[in-house]
Amino acid sequence: MAIQQATVTITGFVATDPILKETPNFSVLNFRVGSNRSRLDMSTGEWKDLGSCWIPVKAFRALAVNTHKSIRKGDKLIVLGTLTTEQWKTEQGETRSRMVLEASNIGHDFNYATTTLTKVPRANQENKTENTAAQGVTLQTRSEEEPNQRQDAPVDDDFENSPGI
Repeated sequence: MAIQQATVTITGFVATDPILKETPNFSVLNFRVGSNRSRLDMSTGEWKDLGSCWIPVKAFRALAVNTHKSIRKGDKLIVLGTLTTEQWKTEQGETRSRMVLEASNIGHDFNYATTTLTKVPRANQENKTENTAAQGVTLQTRSEEEPNQRQDAPVDDDFENSPGI
């Protein structure tokens, strides 16, 4: 049986200041993304506003903490996640609901800006080999002094001299 999920990708801008909350078990980040639609009116050559869409976004754990350190109101983003419905009761006993995008990935939209990546150190990141028998693999961590380059990475083609580019 297949699991059905409403996985979506949205592009837009950070419309509200991100709010990070710490619970006893994990971190939660809440913010809203705005996405404006427009189209070119061929008769006038002007762009016409088709309205805006406002999406509440939630991120959890490391994604919440790292995103909070990285985004600001107004930043252009790409957000990938699962649409969920939150439900609650008002003080008058009425049931309310809203759609929320629970983010699995968040990043800046490079059509509008550049960014600099800062890696987050993992817990117990010392020059040691950790054997994970349950997974049947060996994980190696490296210190910051080592070059940040994979030795087995392929060499890029000469794209500048390729036809059609």
